[in-house]
Amino acid sequence: METNIEIEKLGAYAKTLQRTADHLLDNLERQMLQDAEDMAGRQRSNCPEDTGLLRESIAAFCERDGDRVTAGSRTNTVSYTHLRA
Repeated sequence: METNIEIEKLGAYAKTLQRTADHLLDNLERQMLQDAEDMAGRQRSNCPEDTGLLRESIAAFCERDGDRVTAGSRTNTVSYTHLRA
């Protein structure tokens, strides 16, 4: 007994899978940016109000490199915390 399976239009199926993966990554990237913006907003609201430089410098980011998506918040301002013993 012999069984043969033939798949036609495999290229079209592969393209559909790729579009689906791209669509999922697009949605993931959009959601991660929104989450990063929410996080940056919370961080801004917890900043001291002395000059506002730290608050103004906090920014959300979302970067995509192939199938890797990285999101978060960053600042270019150095902040020092003074602790009393």
